[in-house]
Amino acid sequence: IMNTWLIFAGQIKEMKANHPKEFRTMLKYRMDGLLATCEMEFNGVFCDSEVGEELRKDLIIELAEATETLEAFIPELPPELVFNWASNTHKSCIIFGGVVKYSKWVAHTDENGNVLYAQKTDKHPLFKNLPVPPSECIKAGELYVIEVPEEHASFTAKGKFYAVQDTYVSGKRAGEGKFRNVKTDDMDKPKGAQKPHYFKFDGYTKSHPAWKSEQTDAYDQPLYSTGAKIIAKLAERGLPFTDALVKRTGLDKDLGTYYWKEDKKGKRKGMLTLVDDSGLIHHKLNHTSTVTSRLSSSDPNLQNVPRGDTSNVKKMFRSRFSNEGGKMAEIDYSQLEVVVQGVLSQDPNLCKDLNDRVDFHCKRLAAKLGEDYQHVWDMCHKVEDPIYKKGRTGAKIFSFQRAYGAGADTIANETGMPRSEVDALIAAEEQMYPLVKQFDDALKAEIDASRIPTANNLFIEGVAFKQGEAHWDSPTGTRYIWREGIAPQFMHKHGKYTGFSPTERKNYPVQGFGGEIVQTMLGLVFRYMLKNNRFNGDILLVNTVHDCLWLDGHGEKFEAVTRDVQAILEDVPNTFNNSYDELNITVPFPCESEIGEDMFTMSTLH
Repeated sequence: IMNTWLIFAGQIKEMKANHPKEFRTMLKYRMDGLLATCEMEFNGVFCDSEVGEELRKDLIIELAEATETLEAFIPELPPELVFNWASNTHKSCIIFGGVVKYSKWVAHTDENGNVLYAQKTDKHPLFKNLPVPPSECIKAGELYVIEVPEEHASFTAKGKFYAVQDTYVSGKRAGEGKFRNVKTDDMDKPKGAQKPHYFKFDGYTKSHPAWKSEQTDAYDQPLYSTGAKIIAKLAERGLPFTDALVKRTGLDKDLGTYYWKEDKKGKRKGMLTLVDDSGLIHHKLNHTSTVTSRLSSSDPNLQNVPRGDTSNVKKMFRSRFSNEGGKMAEIDYSQLEVVVQGVLSQDPNLCKDLNDRVDFHCKRLAAKLGEDYQHVWDMCHKVEDPIYKKGRTGAKIFSFQRAYGAGADTIANETGMPRSEVDALIAAEEQMYPLVKQFDDALKAEIDASRIPTANNLFIEGVAFKQGEAHWDSPTGTRYIWREGIAPQFMHKHGKYTGFSPTERKNYPVQGFGGEIVQTMLGLVFRYMLKNNRFNGDILLVNTVHDCLWLDGHGEKFEAVTRDVQAILEDVPNTFNNSYDELNITVPFPCESEIGEDMFTMSTLH
């Protein structure tokens, strides 16, 4: 304990000597956020295992049906080739096209094409000292006979002439038939060997170049990643095969992740195996596992629970106080990534729209279509026109991707929108909110100016390039570090071999600052719970999922506490403006609260 204390004291001394005031403030807030997540880990999330087992039974039936549907897309294969959904090679080939190698037994033949057989030794009866195959003879008592011309006959029967098998004329075996060992083809044992054969899959859709893996197919053509993220992106394409693939993949993932599956040794793995005797899952919430400092979760990952419209998993997560009318609450920030863009860029148009609570997805769609915002909003929300709603969905995905730094090609691929449509949305956004791009340009200039070489090398075609490193300090004192990677191939022609990722440049400040806001406000919620003596254990902090907080509790105060927690989470401008001299947050951080008996059946708290 003393050594731990000495390390802590040394770190505090180092911090005070080398870091500005805002860094110390930020660190204090993050430490309170750590207290909040420790509390959540200790309290755990209640998981109803009985509900889970019933859902698992339904899921197995659904998975079998989905597997049957998906396997209908497998072309007719040679008997020797068994398709394996667990093989990345097989999956890549059936999805994107490719050649699979398999083994097939092939018989050896002679120069005339006749099959060669293994040899065996047979006993052939002798006639005039010549061996005759038993199959060409007739067994007559102890001896064999064969039909012959009259002049060679030993006897006649029913008008036919027969010769009798040679016999011994003397000695112990006198009268026994003579035989000779003869080598013959064993017709049950043709000669052959396993030889490579190849089957070509045509594929159902094209891959994105970024999905290329280091593996190749049987003809040395590239294979592509088929991980969960790629499968999720294929869902946007709306093809019968990709729809079936996505459904089956999702169900299988749910089974092994949120329920349980057994491996070949009979060992169970999955979330339900982590439920303790009191029905609680004590998950981990990690503060130092991501490059942006955003929280992550593990053992199990309760930040990656599927939405209620895609899975029934959330039905398992219910209040531990169910017998006393207990409820769950989820308080969620609305469009946090867009709000953070407004704070960092200080774009007046974006800030005004945030204060006016504009539907950004409708506004982006209106700009792309060249139509009035109110008209587009009415068509989406009042008329519910399917074409406009589809356009809004695309704009929504676009908004999220752009906020986290995705380029035009990536957005087009992930949304399924034509590249021209994505370019139109980008152009409209830059015209609406020019300071967002200016912030990114200024950030790029600062990163380039702060670049220093490191001891690490990047090797391109055997040539070593020093890897550069750069940083940017946010207004709260958090330092973000970027490291160079190998530039895209097309840039090599222009003499640019290494560089900083534009996606990472745009992603880190938005995702990182958003994560810092959540951690800070969680710390304030923790202090609120502490001040109220944790409401005597009747209301508990149990989980945080990126931009939201889960409560579990019961009693007449539950709704009032949920409202209080929402108010605390929304108090970002006051908290940060009073804590950091360089910040002047003028936009709201709206939240929405939902309450229900479980996390699946929730209704908005008005």
